Amino acid sequence: MPHDSPYIGHSYGAQWGSILTAVDKRMKTSILMAGVAEFGDVYLRTSDPGLTDFRKTQPAGQLEKYCDVVGQVDAIHFVGHAAPIPLLLQFANYEQYFDKISMQHYIGTASDPKKVLFYDTGHDLNDFQALEDRYEWLVNQIHLRREPILQETK
Repeated sequence: MPHDSPYIGHSYGAQWGSILTAVDKRMKTSILMAGVAEFGDVYLRTSDPGLTDFRKTQPAGQLEKYCDVVGQVDAIHFVGHAAPIPLLLQFANYEQYFDKISMQHYIGTASDPKKVLFYDTGHDLNDFQALEDRYEWLVNQIHLRREPILQETK
């Protein structure tokens, strides 16, 4: 991987990106989108109807055991070790899988330098401003050539 490469990850991609950024300092920057602080925030504490129904079908204690095991690779154990790599953290105001407490835990744990942005969208972050902000971040961090994102068609 060249030393001027970024890492960009969404959801569990942000989870794995927090680990990668902590242990491999070759990235010039990392963009972590809709990252959850802990697996338990999704499997044990979410109010998402589908995941709430799923929880009810599991044997007592099963999901807690699972979260204990996979919790060893929770983002909060790694995102605080990203420095000196600059982080762009993007979150959804209408996140359906984890709450603002999880987001604040993630943000509070993340090392500096970091920039944190929120958007009026759901987990997919399918907001044009989120795309524009990622692009602008890359222009500034890895000196990506600035081009219009949308070209006019004739």
